[in-house]
Amino acid sequence: MNCPWVQERLLLYLAGELNVKETARVVTHLARCEACSTLLEETSESRDMLRDAVRTTVQPPASLDARILECVQALPQRRFPWPVQNALWSGKRVLTLFACAVLLLLLGYQGGRLSQHSPADTTQAMASTPMLDLIALAQAHKTWNGQGTTQNVDRIGVAARLSHETGLRVPPLEMQESALQLKAGEVLQMNRVPVATRHYDWKGTPVTLAQADGMRLAPPSSLREMRDHGRCFLVQRSGDLTLVLWCEGTDSFVLVARLPPPQLFALACQVCAKLLAG
Repeated sequence: MNCPWVQERLLLYLAGELNVKETARVVTHLARCEACSTLLEETSESRDMLRDAVRTTVQPPASLDARILECVQALPQRRFPWPVQNALWSGKRVLTLFACAVLLLLLGYQGGRLSQHSPADTTQAMASTPMLDLIALAQAHKTWNGQGTTQNVDRIGVAARLSHETGLRVPPLEMQESALQLKAGEVLQMNRVPVATRHYDWKGTPVTLAQADGMRLAPPSSLREMRDHGRCFLVQRSGDLTLVLWCEGTDSFVLVARLPPPQLFALACQVCAKLLAG
């Protein structure tokens, strides 16, 4: 997820109009992006200032809704598809559009018919979501590593079993070109949430890949950030292990191995690209 994606949805986020999955992604991004958090504060302040400036007790005419709709329909067709391309979107455009939207809402709906739940309530609810237990993932990797290597297994069968037991869409990932070979698969329970865990051999080094529902287990946001082609990865050291975390859709993935961070990060980029390719 990148900043433009979040900035395009700040207005809906403040209005409480995003669905649960989009709200979770926005909250997770805001927790680790100072630029977007600052823009959110500025947008919220502008909303409050505008609301105070145009506050009125005058009742709007019953025909106002229809008149507004007619004006919108009479506008010329946009030259660009919605959502707007990232290069055309900026913080100033967000504030300008936001000011116009709030003004119409205040005049037409006496302050707007916003959701009963405020963004603060939503943020608090998301903050109560349990985090992915990276220590437990590291321990699971060490336990499997201590059992010794096994023969190659049926990757399609393992993926089907893990998908059935976790309710996730677990792809049958194996990368022969990168010498990443599946050895075993298991399901871990974290706060009663199933996590699909697969163990691999990568050029003689044991590697564990975990997949969890990001809506039920929130990814930690206090890790070191690394980027590759615009994608965000989080990196953490746990003893002699390295953990690399990233999100794809609503799922979170964690790669664990006894490798230097740059080396495991490079492998994570390859795995991510393989998952995107299907």
